[in-house]
Amino acid sequence: MGRTLKRVDEFDPRISLSLEKVLVQMDYSVLLSLLRDSPDELKKGLEKLEKVVHQHGAVSNLDALCAARCERRALLWLLHPFSREPIFADARWSIEKGPRSIKTLFGITSKELKDLTKHLDEIAGQIQIVNDQAEFGSLLILSKPIYPAWRLPRTLRTYAKLLRYAARHFAGNSHIYRNIAKARLTAYVKSRLPDPEAWRDEDIANLISAVSDEENYDATSHRMWRTKHYRRLSVLDPNVELHELIAASNIVLALTPHS
Repeated sequence: MGRTLKRVDEFDPRISLSLEKVLVQMDYSVLLSLLRDSPDELKKGLEKLEKVVHQHGAVSNLDALCAARCERRALLWLLHPFSREPIFADARWSIEKGPRSIKTLFGITSKELKDLTKHLDEIAGQIQIVNDQAEFGSLLILSKPIYPAWRLPRTLRTYAKLLRYAARHFAGNSHIYRNIAKARLTAYVKSRLPDPEAWRDEDIANLISAVSDEENYDATSHRMWRTKHYRRLSVLDPNVELHELIAASNIVLALTPHS
């Protein structure tokens, strides 16, 4: 057979990354809340992060990215998910690698999940046969209140695919929270650089290493990471305007001057 069939649990940014975008949106909500209601808490948290960067010898990397048009406060905010201990009380970004097991994530066992997704696909196929009958199908398509019934097979297949994706990329030793944080930071830096070929792997890696428990994380490690996760970089967080909320706000956010 000439073509290779696409795996049902293959990384699909058009659908699956919706789960990860929810985490990003939640983090933005915390940022907005801090800007609006607790600017002092935000200021202190960012200063704390910068102090850690200083203590671990990565301030030159922070300065280098700022010189390359990155906003200092935006960089520090994007570093908070890597922190060895939570910086902002309301930021629910987990410092865990990811949900510990399929049972933890879904409330059912791996075998039960496999049976469920198989069953969903089978039901979707059976409903599709019915919907494809011309007379009945036309009734579904033309009636607004019951049009969701026409889309039900697609909905069931999408749900099964999301379950498989979450089991593969969220559960177990997946490092999902760290991967999302790396994608956000890398995408932001990339969006600010005038050179389309530049990535600043060393600067990003040294900052991550400085504030996290990945003490041996280096430019080679980060380059290998972004090569593997390139779809996250292009899809996960394409709109960087919200990163600029900190830069645009003039409310009590000036960081401690640098020597």
